[in-house]
Amino acid sequence: MKHKEIPSYWLITDAHFLPIKSEEVDVIICFSIFPHLINKRQAVVEHSRVLKQGGLWTVCHTKSSKEINEIHRNIGGVVANHIIPELSEIKSFLEEADLKLIHFQDNDEGYLLIARR
Repeated sequence: MKHKEIPSYWLITDAHFLPIKSEEVDVIICFSIFPHLINKRQAVVEHSRVLKQGGLWTVCHTKSSKEINEIHRNIGGVVANHIIPELSEIKSFLEEADLKLIHFQDNDEGYLLIARR
């Protein structure tokens, strides 16, 4: 059986201003970067813009939000304010971006949020 090639590539760019046409992307994975986005609301809205209908937007970390936030606060300096917001705040970002939360986990196994456009 032949497998269909799925085109994929890495893009290094500012997460707040993506040089991508609207509705071009199937999946966005924010792996261990979400706390470091300067304007999280703007980034979520921009990510939604480039997602196809039915596309997935994911935030994941290998630790819980409590652990991530504590690590950043302990590092101090500019990183001290790089936190994962409360779920209620993220839900407001998702609503504005027309994304629907479909899975949420925040425990000792890690942090995983999946939303669908």
